[in-house]
Amino acid sequence: MKIKCLSLFTNQFEAEKFFYSKTLCCDLKINEADKFSIEIGNSTLIFNRSEVAHIYHYCFLIPSNQINTAKEWLVKRLTLI
Repeated sequence: MKIKCLSLFTNQFEAEKFFYSKTLCCDLKINEADKFSIEIGNSTLIFNRSEVAHIYHYCFLIPSNQINTAKEWLVKRLTLI
């Protein structure tokens, strides 16, 4: 399944925005007081401010022939586990 647009809610709004925009260097397509969005691949993620914690699980597909390049890119930005 390919997700075109996914709308999520977060009570960690500023931390999420920092992670995606600064740590992962994603461009903010929408940058409002209660909502921001980024594009990753062909998908758009929209994060909405919430007072309630929401738990999600989602992942990003990395083609197997690009896994080493992805690791090199990620290790410059965060600690891999």
